[in-house]
Amino acid sequence: MSVNGSLLEYLKEGVENLLDAGQFENGREFRPTQNDALEAYQKYLNKNHLKPEDKLKGFFDMPTGIGKTALFSGILSATHQGASRHNDHLKSIIVVPTITLLDQTHQDLKDFAPTFANRIGLYGDGHKNLHNQITIMTYDAWYDLSAAGKIGSHNVDILISDEAHKGTSERRIENILNQYDDKQTAKIAFSATPHFDESKSVYATHGRQIFYRSIRDAVLSGE
Repeated sequence: MSVNGSLLEYLKEGVENLLDAGQFENGREFRPTQNDALEAYQKYLNKNHLKPEDKLKGFFDMPTGIGKTALFSGILSATHQGASRHNDHLKSIIVVPTITLLDQTHQDLKDFAPTFANRIGLYGDGHKNLHNQITIMTYDAWYDLSAAGKIGSHNVDILISDEAHKGTSERRIENILNQYDDKQTAKIAFSATPHFDESKSVYATHGRQIFYRSIRDAVLSGE
């Protein structure tokens, strides 16, 4: 997949379809923050002043526990389904920091994206499955596989970094910049703490903030 191909259009179509539906694939309606985040992402993907490759990367700054796993599950599902309607098949990887989140994200993804319940692979904690359309893996596994050249822009269309602030070591930043071309792979991060310092920052790998919601605002909205 290249920036001159259809990946950006699949993302636009997927987000538009999600917003039109007003709910996830399993029928659950969006929380206020999820809806606001999707609207912000739709605007981001359609910004005229950004180059196509710039639109393929960015991050969401939102509190833990606000439903971000459901959010990226919905985005992935809608985008993959749009690609399938065009007889195209995407490969996505979700990177998480812990074994606990490996299993939890797997369950959430099956719940919010049931179409892909049987198309999800795991890599980590004894699992070594890279062949499914969507693979969930730990940051350690992702680093090793990327550094070895087994995964990268040659075979990954969408890279989701969950709790991305936990993947901002200098070697991981170097890895994502070297192995994942901005023109080939969509790089989307979710973080509650995107900025540590100049050398350890989600900004270094994902460039622009797509959406921000503070804990205070989430609490005030009833979430």
